[in-house]
Amino acid sequence: MPPTDRWLSFSLLSHGVARKAIPPPGLRHAKYHCLSAFPFLPTWVDTLYLTGNVKGAGQQYEGGVRQWLKVKHRDDIHVVCAAVIGRRDRPSAVVAGLPMHDRLWIVGRTSPLSAAASRALAAHLHIPRPDHPWPEQISPGMLDRFTKDKEPVHLTRVEPIVVEVSADVAWSGRSFRHPLRYLRARPELNPDEVQLPEHLRG
Repeated sequence: MPPTDRWLSFSLLSHGVARKAIPPPGLRHAKYHCLSAFPFLPTWVDTLYLTGNVKGAGQQYEGGVRQWLKVKHRDDIHVVCAAVIGRRDRPSAVVAGLPMHDRLWIVGRTSPLSAAASRALAAHLHIPRPDHPWPEQISPGMLDRFTKDKEPVHLTRVEPIVVEVSADVAWSGRSFRHPLRYLRARPELNPDEVQLPEHLRG
């Protein structure tokens, strides 16, 4: 087995991925037309829960020059917005939750909302009932495990509502590794019916 194949096989097995997930020769040896990679990349990235880096097979390596293009796989999913950052009538970010272990866990936050998205979301946010599942303050690590901030984050709690977001498949423990992208509110959906996406179930 060529060294490239041996390295890739070891890498896949170390991630618990079956042998059948190994990319076709065109990807392993970069000697076929790059378009042959496109049908395979989404499945490979989704299976490994990783991002990929690609560049032209004919490009020479140049030290200190950024040549590789990072390819990230994202899914549109439903999460529960049970709190926001900022005011209820002018939220700056959504705090997202998903059901795990019989409770609603905070799994991340969105990137900053645009003014239009903030206004649209605010129309669906309401004062929560007393039995809200989340506290008013949380540690910054609950929203971003890589943050260096140590000050508690204040949550503006709201009555839970379903929102649609675009999520990078990267998952760390019980939260998304990267910020979510807010797409739209889904007030017609029941928050109690939102489920943890299948590929995130351990």
